[in-house]
Amino acid sequence: MNLVRNCSVLAMLLLASCSAFGSRNPVVVEARAVTPATDESMTLSVEGGMVFMDQQPPTRGIRFPEGTYALEGEDDDGWYFRAPAPLEFRIFTDGKMTDGRNIPGGLMLKKAWSTVPAIGYTDDGPGKKTLVWRLGGEFLRLEGTEWSTTAPR
Repeated sequence: MNLVRNCSVLAMLLLASCSAFGSRNPVVVEARAVTPATDESMTLSVEGGMVFMDQQPPTRGIRFPEGTYALEGEDDDGWYFRAPAPLEFRIFTDGKMTDGRNIPGGLMLKKAWSTVPAIGYTDDGPGKKTLVWRLGGEFLRLEGTEWSTTAPR
């Protein structure tokens, strides 16, 4: 998928009805320049896949697939762990899925403590990532049962 098409699909999925959610909106669209990094000792593992929704009833959701996420890059704020399969983005209307896309990406773990300790990202080519879904306390509560990491914490 080329970069322009990837960005337009992502924008459509993530920005649909953003104004309705105010500060609780987990969606973010932020481009980042990332330095390649490889350290086979640093991984992130997801057990069974993790699903996050924007609200109840949901209008948008994201699924992080099961498997071992390999470190692929870093910036001043975090480490970028690539998912073993594309992230699954879904749009819901009246409780029914009305659109969905699978886009390569992963999870960025913050290097320092934050109220947003992780953010889902999509891949925009070498050294380019777009942060797309903030993960807060709900993500932290799953540590040790749904996900784990060997990254320094």
